Amino acid sequence: MPGNRPKAELNTEPQVELDSPGPVDNYYQFYSKAKESGTFGDYASAADDYAMAASLARVFGEDDERLMDSLSRLAYCHYRLGALEEAESAYREALTLMERYHKGKHPDRFASILWSLAVLLCDDKRFEESVEFFKRSMAVSQNWAGPYDRFVADCFWGLSKAQTGAGQLEAAEESIKQAIEIYEHLAPLEGAGVKEFLSVNYSNLGVLLMQGKRFEEATLFLEKALKLRPGLDQNRVALLNRLSTCYLKTKNYDRASRLIKSNLKGTAQLFGANHAETIRLELALANCFDLNGRPEDSINLFKKTKKKLEGTNLESGTEAALMAACLFEMVLCYQKLDEQSNLKSTLEEIVNVYEGRYPDGSGGYKGAIPTKGALYADCMVKLGEIENKRCRYKKARACLSDALIVRKLVFGEEHKLVADCLLKLAEIESRLNLPEAAEKLRAGQKMLRDLRNRA
Repeated sequence: MPGNRPKAELNTEPQVELDSPGPVDNYYQFYSKAKESGTFGDYASAADDYAMAASLARVFGEDDERLMDSLSRLAYCHYRLGALEEAESAYREALTLMERYHKGKHPDRFASILWSLAVLLCDDKRFEESVEFFKRSMAVSQNWAGPYDRFVADCFWGLSKAQTGAGQLEAAEESIKQAIEIYEHLAPLEGAGVKEFLSVNYSNLGVLLMQGKRFEEATLFLEKALKLRPGLDQNRVALLNRLSTCYLKTKNYDRASRLIKSNLKGTAQLFGANHAETIRLELALANCFDLNGRPEDSINLFKKTKKKLEGTNLESGTEAALMAACLFEMVLCYQKLDEQSNLKSTLEEIVNVYEGRYPDGSGGYKGAIPTKGALYADCMVKLGEIENKRCRYKKARACLSDALIVRKLVFGEEHKLVADCLLKLAEIESRLNLPEAAEKLRAGQKMLRDLRNRA
């Protein structure tokens, strides 16, 4: 055995010194590990190894392509980990190196780094900065690949999001239309992937037009988006919601009700019949019946939904809010049908919901709504009007006083609905011969004058 050999023999063996790995070998070792980790979604490990690779690549000189490449990949890992500050720093250094040494050789990478930085800035809500980087990326892509390249369309898409965030809505609309034009040109050639992007941009344009209250135009693009999204998923549910809203706004109640019914069926399959989103759609369908001059059908569906809500166990805040919304829509139907008794009892049920006194069917009570908002105030105004007609002035005053407090909290001290409350209170307090009546009357009238003068 070697350990038993004489010293002389041992000393005669050649002394071989192994070479240690050089910077190049070490660089590729860390780079390869990082790439493998990133492939499997382990961005934390990938970031550590890309950082080591970048550090080693600095030995090669800042004009070496490996430094720029490692930094851009490191930036992407930081971005995926949500470390936007670190990602931005790495992207900016990679961009500086790209502009200084490599942009002529790699225009595609140049455009990609600009685009990645634009996306990061958009996510960080620095929209105006993001707009400039999207424009730079697009200019590089158009010069390199031509005006109908898919990446140019992606740049227009991203640019529209940044412009929307920056409040540049007209420019955003034009950018989405440019993206759509390119995707439409590419769709017959590239198939399903482009059609997916096309559907999203049709939908985005529809949303933008809805924000500008251009509902008829919005329906055209939302219908196109719907045709490209035949499957059942959450995106289709959201799309149907937007489209039905547009048809409600344009008073096409038949089309709206068909879309809501279709969406209701799909949502029940996706989430279940007692899910909050399914219940919201039932309320929307009942409201559509009411708008279409079918208050009796509307009431029947509202009652069915109310019964379902009484037996569900959603989160208390969500459940109470849905119950209040359901009951308030019933109030509007009872008003149209002039069913005063049902109207008053339903308004009182809403008050019970807000105050946590609504029975849950098992001897307890549903959770209260923590914040009394505009709907609660509207209910108290209506209750006040009913009590006023019945000459129960003290009860009417209590209801309207409560409504006034809430409306001031919701809308501020000066608002048309606050003025309306003041005038109604003044009328009731004058019947009670209270001195506050004259002051409230003057305050309400002055508020309305001031609001008209500023309009």
